[in-house]
Amino acid sequence: MCFTFMITLIFLLWYNSKEKEWGVVAGLNLNRYDSKNLTIVECNGKLAFLWHEPEKMEIWCTMTALRRHGDGVVGVQGRVEWSNCLLSDVPPDYKMIHCLGGTD
Repeated sequence: MCFTFMITLIFLLWYNSKEKEWGVVAGLNLNRYDSKNLTIVECNGKLAFLWHEPEKMEIWCTMTALRRHGDGVVGVQGRVEWSNCLLSDVPPDYKMIHCLGGTD
């Protein structure tokens, strides 16, 4: 089974390639993110949401663990492990374009 993730305005979606259908990742509140300033990267089997807070001139990260759940119906559950400011005093004209994850 292959999982592909996509973010919409409010939801994080996953794709079940076996059933050929999209589902919503349960347990996440993504309303705080501005999609213009957001990037997502896979890091050690987890999703890191990185975003720029232009008003505060900060870069933030939320690390989210994902797991399968459900009885009979396969679903994906998300759980925020931590969320912190990674960098402050970001220049006002800063723009996050891409993010690349790496592992040890």
